[in-house]
Amino acid sequence: MPDESVFAVNLSQETPGALERFKIVELSALALVMGARRSGKKSVLIQSLLNRAQAREQLAGETVESLSSRKVVELNALLSLAGLPASYGNKAEKARLLIGWRDDMISQAKSRLVRATHELEVSCARVE
Repeated sequence: MPDESVFAVNLSQETPGALERFKIVELSALALVMGARRSGKKSVLIQSLLNRAQAREQLAGETVESLSSRKVVELNALLSLAGLPASYGNKAEKARLLIGWRDDMISQAKSRLVRATHELEVSCARVE
């Protein structure tokens, strides 16, 4: 990936203002990879991307057991960052939902990246 590509950004080191350098079509492609919102104003896309990145980062070393030991309010905050319903079940069910979301994101990362790259290339070709 070229350094200037939207797919080369490290979202944990980006700010909303810094992500403004990308076009909406580029942010939408990255959102496909991240499982984030893909339409709307640029600021909405950026916030959705940053939320998903934060959720993935916070869930990186977690297990169902470690998440189940957290307070419900913390689990609800993580569910919200991941774009999942916070009203879902008890603590153990919330923990399983979060771990399932994380694992699904990891297992589908390569196919999402291929699809997003293709969509971005097609969108850019239409503009030219």
